[in-house]
Amino acid sequence: MPVRSARSLSRNVAGAGLIVLTIGAGSCTSTGAQQRQIETVSDALGCARGALGGPKALSAISSLAVTFEEIPDPSVRNGQRTTSEITLGFPAKFKATSRLRLPGREDFVLVRGFAGDRQFVGPAGDNQAQIEKPDQGSFRVLRSEFARWALMLLLRETPVVPLKWSPALTPDGAAHVRIAATGPDSFNIALLLDNATCQPLGVMWDRAPNYDDAMSGRTSPSGRHVERRDLLDYRTFDGIRLPARIRTAVDGVPRGELKLITARVNPALPDELAQSRALTVGRSNAPR
Repeated sequence: MPVRSARSLSRNVAGAGLIVLTIGAGSCTSTGAQQRQIETVSDALGCARGALGGPKALSAISSLAVTFEEIPDPSVRNGQRTTSEITLGFPAKFKATSRLRLPGREDFVLVRGFAGDRQFVGPAGDNQAQIEKPDQGSFRVLRSEFARWALMLLLRETPVVPLKWSPALTPDGAAHVRIAATGPDSFNIALLLDNATCQPLGVMWDRAPNYDDAMSGRTSPSGRHVERRDLLDYRTFDGIRLPARIRTAVDGVPRGELKLITARVNPALPDELAQSRALTVGRSNAPR
């Protein structure tokens, strides 16, 4: 039974009949055996945040560090396993560390990110990450990446990419609902939710071609590519739920899978993000 403070919303959906969603105190409960249908984007976001641990718990997170092993799809030529650590610091700090395993050689580790208006990119190790003068093009890419990770894992919005949510929901079959948002510099993202649990099932966005597309020989008649991340096998870490597997695809073609190795909620930030004074400016020798 729904809690006393709950309210019910209903609508007719073609092919599905009348479907009712009951929303209450941070959780969503269905009426009878029917699947849920969320009425507004605000309801959808609130219910999804409840499914991940609750708005209060998610908004209390000041930092999150997750490490994934990236396993390429067997169809990807010359695919190699990599390890990636993503660190989110709120409201505007981001660090991505990618470790490429090179047989018979030392692993190549690349660090990139930003803290406020400071951008950094370069090899890790003895040289540390080199700081370069902010390049607006690559800075936009980093800000977009931060915003997408924040939404994908925590349903958090960020000041670096202010969002405008779509005015209405889009049904995606009988069991799913889709909400979408746009932002500056052609930023876009769509979130797929499960009607029965409100749990985020995936995110997708379209983008301009990048270096990986060129290396893969990937082309698109429209000049844009569609990235998709399927969020699978949720597990609980310090009261919040995170996907233990993320399946990746470009234009509907599988690219690989991210397997969660570690997750730390509210860890101390690394020096690149915690340092408040300006860092030394230098030119990176990292590959572009």
